Amino acid sequence: MSDIASGYVIWVDTASLRGAAGQVDLAVAELEQAYAALRAAEWATPIAMGPSDSAGLATVAVELRDRVAGLASALRYTADVYEAADALWHIERFGHAPPTARASGDALGDLHAQYEGTGRDPVAEAQALLDEREENWDDELLANATLGLPYLTDWLPGTNSPREVGQQVFDTVTALGFGVIPPGSTLRPDPTPGDYSTKSEALRQAEARPPQKVADFVDRIPDDPRTNVRVEVHTFPDGHKEYAVYVRGTEDMMQDGDWNLLPGEEDGIEALDGNSNFDLYGWTEGESYRAVEQALRNAGAQPGDIVHGAGHSQGAMIIEWMAMQGTYDFRTVVSVAPPVQAMLGEETRHITLRYDDDPVAGLAGAGVPGAAGGPGSVVVRDVHHPGFGDPGDLDQLIEPHALEGYRELARDADASGDPRITGFHNEMARLNEATERQVSDSYISRTGEPG
Repeated sequence: MSDIASGYVIWVDTASLRGAAGQVDLAVAELEQAYAALRAAEWATPIAMGPSDSAGLATVAVELRDRVAGLASALRYTADVYEAADALWHIERFGHAPPTARASGDALGDLHAQYEGTGRDPVAEAQALLDEREENWDDELLANATLGLPYLTDWLPGTNSPREVGQQVFDTVTALGFGVIPPGSTLRPDPTPGDYSTKSEALRQAEARPPQKVADFVDRIPDDPRTNVRVEVHTFPDGHKEYAVYVRGTEDMMQDGDWNLLPGEEDGIEALDGNSNFDLYGWTEGESYRAVEQALRNAGAQPGDIVHGAGHSQGAMIIEWMAMQGTYDFRTVVSVAPPVQAMLGEETRHITLRYDDDPVAGLAGAGVPGAAGGPGSVVVRDVHHPGFGDPGDLDQLIEPHALEGYRELARDADASGDPRITGFHNEMARLNEATERQVSDSYISRTGEPG
């Protein structure tokens, strides 16, 4: 069964934990009243009636009260640990705590003082959680590398095992810091912009119902070589429109033979290629990004319009960057196997699907410890467990990245009963109020012709 958490360290948002503690407090108060009433009944009853009399019930009530009060304390302590972890991570990465953090740098000292003499230290526990994630985040990924990359030990001198090779590769890449996109980040202009083509069909009436579940978003990501972007238009009774955009992943990683490692004009047919991949991962606007924006415009989207987006791999990276740029009002981002994780604003529900043994998703590194978006944002994780075939089969390494496997992960999330996923279903049900639904498929490329 998949894991669903607010982030890669913080399982439940602290507001929910403190809210739950408040509800427990109410139960404690009711038990206090029951205890007082039973004690009063004990004095009012002249003859004891056995083990189930008022005195015995009062004892049970006070024991239960103490246990429930302990639960409230544990919930608040967990919230303190998580808030400390969030602040520590921000301070380490950016030099300061987030503006909205309850546990700012100064407040960390207050937490130390608050728990002094109790035998508990939320700041130390928070640091331990962060250290554990940093040390172990790539365990499943490196286990996968032992299947897919044994021959690399012959290529790289000084390496003793595929796991060591994978460790070096991912340590090097994630050390660049591109995998996590901080709030307010912007894409740099492409220093060698190339031509692109966006061929969009005319809008037609949509036959499918609006997307309401995580799997609906994932299933609508195009899986046809002649369609790599799909845009839906949902028109509501008051006339306002909301758009949903779905973007396919990389189609040809090495069509010009250099993975964008050599300078010069980008060649080939596909816009969703290795060149655009490297541009976007390096925070540079690539042709695929501009072509997807054009597909949205072709469907009628204007700056400031509400958009819901989903994408796989490079398509997910495009959606994350579009939401970060703020041209459109992104309310939903369903990011499937993204090589980056954008820290989006409070207005965006950000759902990330990631297999821990997926090498492309691994480019995001250890990820953000808490929610990378507004309320209800979650990370859905599992281990794909690729087939154990012949060592050296590169397909085994990349198998966890396939879109089909992520469709299964999305269905698991929908069936989980997690209240954050249920909340997402309820929010998306609002699209049923649209009186008109249209759809347009696009083919984006560098040349205008499918390969």
